[in-house]
Amino acid sequence: MNNAERYDLVAGEIEGRIAMPKESAILLQETIREYGSPYIEIGTLYGGTAILAALMGVRVYAIDPMDGYNTTGNRDPINNLTPVRAILERNLDYFGVQISMFEHRHPPFPKALKDFSFGVGLIDGRHDLESALADYDALKGRCDCLVFDNTEVRGVAEVVEQAYSEGWILKSTVTAEIRPKQTVETRVLSK
Repeated sequence: MNNAERYDLVAGEIEGRIAMPKESAILLQETIREYGSPYIEIGTLYGGTAILAALMGVRVYAIDPMDGYNTTGNRDPINNLTPVRAILERNLDYFGVQISMFEHRHPPFPKALKDFSFGVGLIDGRHDLESALADYDALKGRCDCLVFDNTEVRGVAEVVEQAYSEGWILKSTVTAEIRPKQTVETRVLSK
């Protein structure tokens, strides 16, 4: 199964949604294929990107407080669902995959992962500066490659600029239109 087919499968069957447009998810899968396992993501929502990675056969770790959506009274503005662990678990069961899920708000980074390193880290939690910076600080010394989703959002963009100043190099960028006049940008950085 290629990356586009894998995305279509998950997007078509997941309860909730994949919180990333197809173009970004294809880039994420290409990056995972290049940099390998294990993979970690901060910001899991319904598990879409974690499921994509697990279907690729890599070891997946995910960190998310699983306490609802970040800006709309705990309801996802796209589908009006409240992202909770039960939905994530149903999705994992449906696709027959396992991940190591840390239901955790950081900082601090989960103690169980303090000595781990990762091939790829996805930063797709809350998009304000403080949260994106905490996610970056947690992963920058642990990952060979970082994928930042929603770099069109000011807080995330500022963290990407800081990463550049700390020696991370832009490897790839993709922009996708998700609604008329609304685009999402994803950037891949490597050391």
